[in-house]
Amino acid sequence: MLRSMRLSVVAAAAAFFFFAAMSFAEIIESPAGGEPAAAPPEAAPIPAPVAPSTPKHKKKTTHAEKAVEAPAEVEAANARLQLKEDSFVYSKPTKLSKAVERVHAPKFVHVTGSTSDFLRVELKSGKTGFISASVVQLVSPTDKILQLTADSAVYSKPNRWGAIVAQVHRGHDVQIVGVSLEYVKIRMKSGVEGFIPLTALE
Repeated sequence: MLRSMRLSVVAAAAAFFFFAAMSFAEIIESPAGGEPAAAPPEAAPIPAPVAPSTPKHKKKTTHAEKAVEAPAEVEAANARLQLKEDSFVYSKPTKLSKAVERVHAPKFVHVTGSTSDFLRVELKSGKTGFISASVVQLVSPTDKILQLTADSAVYSKPNRWGAIVAQVHRGHDVQIVGVSLEYVKIRMKSGVEGFIPLTALE
């Protein structure tokens, strides 16, 4: 009888310690409030870096390219001039344009017009193109005294694109020292030389 009571007490004590240990474990694993702890949130994925877009700039057209693209403004002329050196004849008044033909000194070319620095020529082949004014004998020398019939600007070149270097007036005499295209080269009393249109002497 006594032995049975001792076994019952031992069994009860063991059961007590077992349930106490289980309760303590639950308290450690659960936060305050008795509810199980929530799983930590997953970190948001880091987006891949995006390379900054490079702005596309429109290519600027150079002055030389504009000269090739733009139609040539030509002042009419009619002259037969001798070449001082061999030269290409270009499709437009710029050396950046297509070469049409090659001409050789000391032959003559038929000039039908001028720009600031080029002459329009008509070739024997029937083609038309432009050569630099520097490759021909542009001025034919002469020596005359003529009276002006109209006021005129005096230009640095035998075309209207030349810089104005002086003014001459109707009724005055001028010394003619050369002829070039539709202009004459004059020498003023001050020593200044330049070009005036033939129309100022008509």
